[in-house]
Amino acid sequence: MTHGYFLVGPFYKLGSLRNLDVALLSGYFSAVGLIIILVACLTIYGIVSFENNNVKDELQSFQGWQ
Repeated sequence: MTHGYFLVGPFYKLGSLRNLDVALLSGYFSAVGLIIILVACLTIYGIVSFENNNVKDELQSFQGWQ
């Protein structure tokens, strides 16, 4: 539970809607949006980084991570 608050908390306590009744809801949606953006960026990074299939170590190739 505490680790989840590390995502929602900064948006809830420091966000621009902190004085309204919907502060917790906006913090939740902001955290969900941050997670979606991070997943998309890390997926793109993983696809680009592991394009070379001519490596000896199986975990350093795209096929090894599939």
